[in-house]
Amino acid sequence: MGGNISGVTWHNLQQSPQANLLSPLPPTRRLPFFSRRSLRPRSRRWKAIPPTLPQQYELPLCDPNTGQPAEPSPETPEMEISPDASLAILCSDQAPFLGGISAFSNYLDKCENASKSASETMASICLGCVDWGIRAKWRYAGPFKTNISTPILFVGNTADNITPIEKRT
Repeated sequence: MGGNISGVTWHNLQQSPQANLLSPLPPTRRLPFFSRRSLRPRSRRWKAIPPTLPQQYELPLCDPNTGQPAEPSPETPEMEISPDASLAILCSDQAPFLGGISAFSNYLDKCENASKSASETMASICLGCVDWGIRAKWRYAGPFKTNISTPILFVGNTADNITPIEKRT
């Protein structure tokens, strides 16, 4: 990997697609090197990578004047990628997901039909929001069908679980 040698755990393999689809900033540039083929043993001496506990990826803070990473001024800075903040913002902003776990099964089927690569990611995000009771005060629910001054080019929608194109030209 060109001098960027690091240990790869089973958790890294599971989290890499999710991190790349939702936030390109965490250090997950290893995704192109992973494939189903890389998970299979290549010889009898090869051992499977055992699962480990989840790891937290922290973005380096940068000095606004130099752009170089610096020590954080507060010991624990708030970041958009922190799991507790992300879930609270996501669940409060999205449409209510009611119906409990039984409705979640139907949602999972819908996700799998929409995208094989991103269905697990979308389902895991939504699972944390089942029966979430807190709503954003000024949530914008549409209409989203407006003309824009500059066209948007959608590329690779197969793996884009955030911006699905539904009968739009």
